[in-house]
Amino acid sequence: MTVPHIAVVPLRSFSAAKERLRGALPATERNLLVRRMAGHVIGVVRDLMPVVVVSSDAEVLTWAQAAGADALYQEPEPALAPHVRRHVEERLLDENLNAAVTVAASFASDAGARTLAVIAGDLPLVTHDDVDALLRLPARPGVTLAVDKHGVGTNALAVAPPAAMHFRFGVESLVQHRLMAYRAGLPVRILRRAGLELDVDTPEDLAFMGAGGIANGDTRTRTG
Repeated sequence: MTVPHIAVVPLRSFSAAKERLRGALPATERNLLVRRMAGHVIGVVRDLMPVVVVSSDAEVLTWAQAAGADALYQEPEPALAPHVRRHVEERLLDENLNAAVTVAASFASDAGARTLAVIAGDLPLVTHDDVDALLRLPARPGVTLAVDKHGVGTNALAVAPPAAMHFRFGVESLVQHRLMAYRAGLPVRILRRAGLELDVDTPEDLAFMGAGGIANGDTRTRTG
């Protein structure tokens, strides 16, 4: 059955996630935090459209199905020796994430979806209104890019049609995604919303989230 929108939430293994919180939370609490945040994102998005979790981790995929999402398996990245992996870890993670989203875009296209929404799994403040705002594209075809709290990353995007552009999640991904959209001839809308800005990566993010430092409903958008 054809659906207008499909969302993808890419997830790594629970045990390997949020390493930058190692000094603030023990492994069991980091694991629980990741599950709670991803569960919140899936629950919010699932109210509005089908959700697909793409991962190379079998535990994550089993958990995702129990949370009400579809599961899409991605081949894991090749194993590397520890001394090599330390030097290329961030690049590998970025490439693996972009490969996962590309797989999901193909899946969405095959399912007949008109729009693909890609949403990070670590957005504890995301709301239905945030997701609705994300889906308001500047045109069809077109893309909406939701900016992170630093104004340089992409915490979520919506693109129509799903495979219309290449994905460049990673360092300074906002400018990279704008470039990919330009090359694909897609008009771009930049979206700033509180619920899409706060991704939890550092102890400071944890403190900010706990203090309610971002108020839901803060909306700033522009096109360009």
